[in-house]
Amino acid sequence: MLRVLLVIGSSLVNAGVPNVVMKIVRSLKTKCIFDIIVGSSNPGYYDEEFLSYGGNIYRYDKVTYEDGKLKLLYGGKQIYEMVSRILKHNKYDIIHTHEGHLSGWVLKAAKENNVSIRIAHSHGTYLNRGRNIPVRLFKMNSMKKIPRYATKCVACSNISGQTLFGGHEFENVLNPIDIAPYIELKKQPHSGINLIQIGYYCKLKNQLFSIEILRNLLQRGVTAQLHFIGYDNGSGYQSKLEHAISQYEIGEHVFLHPADSDKLEIFPQMDFLLLPSSSEGMPLTALEAQASHTYCLASTHVPDDCDMGLFTRMNVDNMDSASRCADWIIENKEYKDTLNMEKLVKLDTKCWTKRIGEMYGKKQKKIGGGC
Repeated sequence: MLRVLLVIGSSLVNAGVPNVVMKIVRSLKTKCIFDIIVGSSNPGYYDEEFLSYGGNIYRYDKVTYEDGKLKLLYGGKQIYEMVSRILKHNKYDIIHTHEGHLSGWVLKAAKENNVSIRIAHSHGTYLNRGRNIPVRLFKMNSMKKIPRYATKCVACSNISGQTLFGGHEFENVLNPIDIAPYIELKKQPHSGINLIQIGYYCKLKNQLFSIEILRNLLQRGVTAQLHFIGYDNGSGYQSKLEHAISQYEIGEHVFLHPADSDKLEIFPQMDFLLLPSSSEGMPLTALEAQASHTYCLASTHVPDDCDMGLFTRMNVDNMDSASRCADWIIENKEYKDTLNMEKLVKLDTKCWTKRIGEMYGKKQKKIGGGC
């Protein structure tokens, strides 16, 4: 059996990248032995399941913005030393990193320890913006390492690959979903308009914009609810969200669900998924929502690849735009089901994991320059 080392930046929470990783593990568990490095010492939602397949979980506390922006410069050295330490004591055929710009340091350690197949997998949009020049230079340098040390670059969308791999060749493998359980859902009758947003609480996901949409609906006399599924990522954003809910006195209209809530139970009661993110790679929630016949209202920063027929755009560059979003929701609350099944079925997990399995089984060619 092939031995595979996976690398992610969080614990195995019930969220985007860990969900993708667990699809790989479940589908290839009879062909591969998986170990994983996680960037948090906290327990994860999928820990027990992952360990049941015979793998090991290696934990470390990844530096974050909460530790101070300049400490982020230590992130490369931190993950490089962690990977190097594990590879010195364990032999792997494949390393598959989902660590964004830090993947360059992961792959450098893998190359130096003779891991033959080195895959970098992009899940976000890496525009490298911000005023902190040292951090921007650090990220730029880290990203340049990726094509130098990778044997394969994979992205969940075109924009995700273009921004992380800097013009180098990559394979676009859109994130998968298990279509069957979603497509079979039936909408449950309810009064008013039910909105939902899914994702950890942070500035990037922009939950405060969803609050503004809800406020505008309520000010127009519309019966409406807003449901969040997510968790606090330690940035303090959840406190801002809760403060806004209290300040606007809309607590009876807002519901915060745990990150491990069953979306199959919640989606039948929802009318619109809100995705006001300032950056996204290929959000699974957009696919899951549309598969469950829920309309997706997404920012212009969400890739076009997400459009499965129940999809439209909203401008989130300023809070005034929330008023126009509320107007659109009122005008389109009786939307027709225009789901494009032909397009959606190509993203089924079985098709996707077959492509990942082929990557694992093939001898890879080095894509970058010298070491």
